Amino acid sequence: MSAKEKDEIVARAAVLLRRGYHCSEAVWLAYSERLLGERLADSARLATGFSGRAGGAPNQTCGALSGGILVIGALLGRDDLRGDEGPALRAADRLRSAFISELGDFRCEPVYASIHAAEGAGSCVFVVKRTVELLLDILEEYDLELDSVER
Repeated sequence: MSAKEKDEIVARAAVLLRRGYHCSEAVWLAYSERLLGERLADSARLATGFSGRAGGAPNQTCGALSGGILVIGALLGRDDLRGDEGPALRAADRLRSAFISELGDFRCEPVYASIHAAEGAGSCVFVVKRTVELLLDILEEYDLELDSVER
């Protein structure tokens, strides 16, 4: 994927968040547009339950990280019990580790508090954009042909 394509996905995630999508939905939708084409409108449903913390519960995984893990599952997850779950689990673990490294925690409330602190970035747009950047860096290491994904 070219740097321009990456920048377009990152920018699209920010636009979606500003339009009112939750962090999980924005991350999922920005990437899934390439995967799902015309089915895009229905695909937000996959990510809605992770909005504003998983199920809205205190101290749960940030929605942006959850959306990124959904993308990883869509691209690297197994199709059945005989499939290899290893690539998806390793990629998800790498995304979680990178997210914590960059943002200090994986839970919504501490991340939200830190970016909205006086010295913070001031908006969840920063979190969503950074999550997509981290995700794209990780996925770049896999030999994924997006054109071959059924639409």
